[in-house]
Amino acid sequence: NIMNRGGLLPDAPAEIAGQPINIEYVSMLAEAQKAVATSSIERVMQIAGNLAAVKPDVLDVINFDVALDTYATLLGTTPKMIRSPEEVAAVREAQAKAQQQQQAAEMAPAAVQGAKVLSQTEVGGGQNALQAAMGM
Repeated sequence: NIMNRGGLLPDAPAEIAGQPINIEYVSMLAEAQKAVATSSIERVMQIAGNLAAVKPDVLDVINFDVALDTYATLLGTTPKMIRSPEEVAAVREAQAKAQQQQQAAEMAPAAVQGAKVLSQTEVGGGQNALQAAMGM
């Protein structure tokens, strides 16, 4: 910023003009600071895991998505490794739909059996319980 204010930098290319620039230091000291931050994340996760054995709802406090994303960033992994929030939402939605379909498939035999029992239960007047329930 000092060089920019002093007019010592050339004009930015059109592709990045007006965009905020995030400077990342790669010195040994900066890498050591990142290593300290990753160990802090590990300690929090370890404590949360230990506490969850006694009180499982303690895990509701931690945003695991952010923790993993932060950890991966601090380690310098490729950004391609971590899905975008939109991709994560799509994967979770697909998993939820699959789980709902599985639950429906598991419940179907019970529903069929219940309908069979109702259709075989006479309630009088030439009607069975299924017909009575459906208002037929």
